[in-house]
Amino acid sequence: MVAGEVVERIRAYQESCRDIEKEREKDALTAADYEEYNKQIDKTLRGLREQVQRQESALREVCHMCLADTPHERLSQTRRAIQAYKSLLSDGEPQLPAPDSPLNGLLAIREARRLVQEFKHTIPSTAEQLVRDRERLKAEEADLQDANAITTELQRRIRDIRQNRRDDNDTGRKKSRQDLNRAAKEQIREHQRKGVEIDEKTAELQNALKEFIEEHLAPMLAAEDVGGPVVGDQVEVSDSTLEAGYTTRGKERKASRVSSGQSTGNKKQQQRIDELIHRGKRGGPPSGRDGEDGDDNEKDGARVNNPREAAAQEMQSLLDSLLSIATTSSYVELDQDSAASRFLVKAKIAQFHPRDSQKLRLIDVAREIAD
Repeated sequence: MVAGEVVERIRAYQESCRDIEKEREKDALTAADYEEYNKQIDKTLRGLREQVQRQESALREVCHMCLADTPHERLSQTRRAIQAYKSLLSDGEPQLPAPDSPLNGLLAIREARRLVQEFKHTIPSTAEQLVRDRERLKAEEADLQDANAITTELQRRIRDIRQNRRDDNDTGRKKSRQDLNRAAKEQIREHQRKGVEIDEKTAELQNALKEFIEEHLAPMLAAEDVGGPVVGDQVEVSDSTLEAGYTTRGKERKASRVSSGQSTGNKKQQQRIDELIHRGKRGGPPSGRDGEDGDDNEKDGARVNNPREAAAQEMQSLLDSLLSIATTSSYVELDQDSAASRFLVKAKIAQFHPRDSQKLRLIDVAREIAD
């Protein structure tokens, strides 16, 4: 409101100045008017000069007073100086120009001009402040409307809640035990359904893992076990390569050398397969009956007839052993180091015991990987 009033006053003052200028343009001054105006200015200047001369003469008299030697003379000079200053300061009415002096108009014009300049400089900042105040007012009004709407809605909600509570207290309606049991049964069925879904998903993942081990990982593990490259260096490893074996330097044996020593190679290969099968059985979960070990070994020997299948069985048996104790802090004890255990450690799936490399367990993904 204050800024708006200031702007309105400034505009009114501008309009009045324009009207005065228009009136001055209409009333053209004549030569006699100019001559009379000049005479008044000369008269005013003479009066100002005379006043200045009087004050200068009085000031010179005070300044040229000699300091007397005796205290009485110094006191009298001081009194005369005081009287002179009083006469300058208290001449009755102040020395003002005459009412018909043009100095009054000049001073008024200068003051009006100064005020106009100040108002001109103030108008832009005032206008900007006015715009900001209007925007702020709109924002405050919007916030007030939102607050009123929220207050109204909260009051309505409070009334509804009180009415519902009053109705509940009056009618005594409460949820029956049957409804609670029904809700509990629904939750149980939901948990069972989720459990079945988890089991199905787990079975799918286990089948996919088994397929990956048998088709891709087992040949590389078998190659590393028989002295070939480590897992990952040679992705495609055929059964013929595994049957031929590798040299002491990790290179594939040639076919001619394989044919010449086929009987010896087959015997060593079968020994290696038996060793892998035995190691897989030792690393696997314990059997249900003690008398079944011999039968299981005979069945495995009849079923497994190459290093790839033996490596797959060893990896699957080791994973089953690790998963069976995953919820505990126990370790699986290994008979000896193998390509399967080394691969699980390098892939950061499992880790060795800090002080015993013959013990292995799965890594807890919720904790930091042990160094």
